Amino acid sequence: MYKKLSEYDSESVNEIINKELNFHLGNIDINDNNVIEILRGKVTKVFLASNYPNLPSTFEITDNAGNIREINVYEVKKITD
Repeated sequence: MYKKLSEYDSESVNEIINKELNFHLGNIDINDNNVIEILRGKVTKVFLASNYPNLPSTFEITDNAGNIREINVYEVKKITD
């Protein structure tokens, strides 16, 4: 089982980069856990916050069709294989 994207830090995020996964996406609201869409793809780029501890803020996910989407860390409600 994978953590929520908001629980990764600048070092542990390497566990999911370039790994094909299902990203369960929902509203950007932190308290809303409803899933609206499931996106299958790979994390190809991670944008880190500029202040310490440099937590990930935005992820670039490339889906199986080659489309690239920028996803806010709070939009991802769950990650599965």
